[in-house]
Amino acid sequence: MGERTVQLHFYNHIAQQSENNLLIFLQPTELHETDQLYPWEILHIAVGEACTIPLTTCISAEIAIFDQGRNSHGYYGQRIPLPPGQALQIQNPDGLRPFIGHPGKFLDANHVGLQNKTSHPELHLSIRWYINGKQILETHHTEETALAPNQIFNFELQPYLYLLFAPPPELDHSFTGQNLITSHTFHLPPEATHLYFEIVLRNGEESCQPISQELYEDLLQRTKKLHSPQR
Repeated sequence: MGERTVQLHFYNHIAQQSENNLLIFLQPTELHETDQLYPWEILHIAVGEACTIPLTTCISAEIAIFDQGRNSHGYYGQRIPLPPGQALQIQNPDGLRPFIGHPGKFLDANHVGLQNKTSHPELHLSIRWYINGKQILETHHTEETALAPNQIFNFELQPYLYLLFAPPPELDHSFTGQNLITSHTFHLPPEATHLYFEIVLRNGEESCQPISQELYEDLLQRTKKLHSPQR
């Protein structure tokens, strides 16, 4: 999915407030079972209230040195925007700390990528991925999956939203693809600039369903009338 902006509109049409939050996840087209997912956005929308958030699919990344002896990674460095259609090279000239820098191999227009060109010494690397400056994923963080020297990793964002109702997660709590099996999945049409959703109860559980702009605006008007002082 190339770079674009979509306004996401949510209306909470449930009669009684829940303790759950709405967790919004984004995923790459290829997800490894050890990859760690993070909510792109966590929303707590009051009953009868609406919320609008912009999703701009600009992708950035930061890297850390993976220590194979300890099976862990060190500190992550500076987050760098990644241009579509090209893999940026990761270098460590004169043994300095690795950084994301020069353009490398050309990729498909919907892909971004990183190429491990470290040398003197060659390093294995872990990667964190961000959308709109918010972390959505950590990859290459095990001995089997760390980004090896000369390896290229292509990243393409799925054109889908994964919506999960759950208690607010603790700070730095991560999820796996298995955790999202029960999530509500919605396609992001390539031509869409606005998407509208209604939060409802279905079989006693919170659910999210797409609605039209007209219905969304009607719900807002009805809420406005309910909250208006009676004459």
